[in-house]
Amino acid sequence: MKQQIVQKIKTLAEAAEWRKKLRADGKKLALTNGCFDLLHRGHAEYLLAARESADALVVLLNSDASIRRLKGPSRPICEEADRAFMLACFEFVDAVVVFDSRKYYQWELFFIFSVDFEFVVIASFSHAFYYLIAINLRHHQVYDS
Repeated sequence: MKQQIVQKIKTLAEAAEWRKKLRADGKKLALTNGCFDLLHRGHAEYLLAARESADALVVLLNSDASIRRLKGPSRPICEEADRAFMLACFEFVDAVVVFDSRKYYQWELFFIFSVDFEFVVIASFSHAFYYLIAINLRHHQVYDS
């Protein structure tokens, strides 16, 4: 079982090849990203909802270096390998790709994948409220939960 989990953690090139196969099989794909430093229920709910918008879900995970730049020198609390493994343990997460936001910004990665991904899923946490927006890239529709 551990091997199946580890195989979900992919490089960007591996994810691109995997994506091609899924698209050839007619699967709808969703893409989202985040730091997921201290994984909590809100993250799980958000990822589950993202996965429900498509047949497969790819999570772009911020690298340790990018989190330090975003949140300061004391972060991340959990290393990227551990965060990637925890995300890959979720049955509803199909692939995890670690990226460094210095090389790619969040939106650039979304647009790199947008040619082949059906949905981009964006979560926003504001006070006690949680918002999820799924953007249908092929039909230019927005779904707000």
